[in-house]
Amino acid sequence: RQADGKTPNGVLDEQAYLLYGKVLPIPSAEMATELVADGLRLYAAEGITTACDGASLKGSINLLKSMDKAGKLPIDVIAFPAFAIADDAVVADVAQNWKKMGRFRLGGIKLITDGSIQCYTAYLSKPYYKRPGHTDLPGDKCGGSAGMKLVLGDEAVAAASKSAAAENAA
Repeated sequence: RQADGKTPNGVLDEQAYLLYGKVLPIPSAEMATELVADGLRLYAAEGITTACDGASLKGSINLLKSMDKAGKLPIDVIAFPAFAIADDAVVADVAQNWKKMGRFRLGGIKLITDGSIQCYTAYLSKPYYKRPGHTDLPGDKCGGSAGMKLVLGDEAVAAASKSAAAENAA
């Protein structure tokens, strides 16, 4: 927001997007299947053979599983369930199916150690761009690297967008 605290400055932060996403209408399973298949066909037309669904939620995982079972995935898709949804059932699913051969598989649990470059929320050693209201996320706020180690042992997938987050994730 601008200095008055009310006027929007044109930046939609990830956290605000998550709130906005809650009021959007949820597409039917048929419509979601059609939209995902259309997007994956565009990838295939460009020669892309594998797509990654990073920080997947349960709904998208279930949708991709049903599309795979129905033969509706034109390319391979690897999903990485977000650590935030990694209950015992998700962890067991990853452990049992990460080597599964087919169009869809789970690749591991994704621990997000910072924000994203495209939304200017990545945890950087030095800012490459400063925008209104921007603050870098401290590495100790990444939400659970110790918990991830307890759940998965010594191997984990950690998404670190840039310098400082990568140093903390290592």
